[in-house]
Amino acid sequence: MNIYRRMVTALAASLVIVGLAGCDNPDEKSKTFTRMENGVGLVFTYHYVGDKVLRQEANNTIPYQTIGAANQEQARALIEPMRSVYLDVKGVEQSIDYKDSEALEHLSVDFTRANMSELCKLPGSMVTHCALQEVSMSVSEKLLAEQGFTEVK
Repeated sequence: MNIYRRMVTALAASLVIVGLAGCDNPDEKSKTFTRMENGVGLVFTYHYVGDKVLRQEANNTIPYQTIGAANQEQARALIEPMRSVYLDVKGVEQSIDYKDSEALEHLSVDFTRANMSELCKLPGSMVTHCALQEVSMSVSEKLLAEQGFTEVK
């Protein structure tokens, strides 16, 4: 179904590339990238040290009309069943705030707790090397650019 395909794309696009998480690191930097996909606004923020991605956060805006829902109730009925794929993935947290005409999804991946091979199994996951334990920021930037993302300066 086209509606389910759009939803899986929007939700799973949040897992384009992720890496090992870290916190309270004075050398930590971040970069944010954005893109519109089928009417869905995607905003990914990568936290990294050197060239190693530490964690990824995604904030996505999903207008109900893009998934074929007329209101919050219909959107919830379409989105909630797909959220279950994230519930048992260690190190992955997802929340959705339903507004009048759109859903705001927040997805974060903490790789001090997550397992790359588990992420590779998620529908729509675009992790390039499932056996790796680290992700390169420069490779991530290249992949995002190829997919039409632009860096927010």
